[in-house]
Amino acid sequence: MAGVLVQATAVVVAVVGTIPTTPAYTAASAMVIAAISMGMYAPSLTVLSLTHGPPGRQGYASSAMQTTQNLGQTTVLASPRPCSTPA
Repeated sequence: MAGVLVQATAVVVAVVGTIPTTPAYTAASAMVIAAISMGMYAPSLTVLSLTHGPPGRQGYASSAMQTTQNLGQTTVLASPRPCSTPA
């Protein structure tokens, strides 16, 4: 739960970082906060998936979770981004 709260804080800091008068390091610090929060809740997600996997199938549960994470990352990286036009 703490990792999710820290992640929410990272989102708030990132939103504040989009304000034109805010220094650039504000948005950069949001990435650091997000990385810390992911490190906090990713291990608990792994433990949760292994706990709910049937005995002898924990490897399947672990690999399914990793595959899903990798597909999500690939989808986000491959998604088309809107072109920014100069103001």
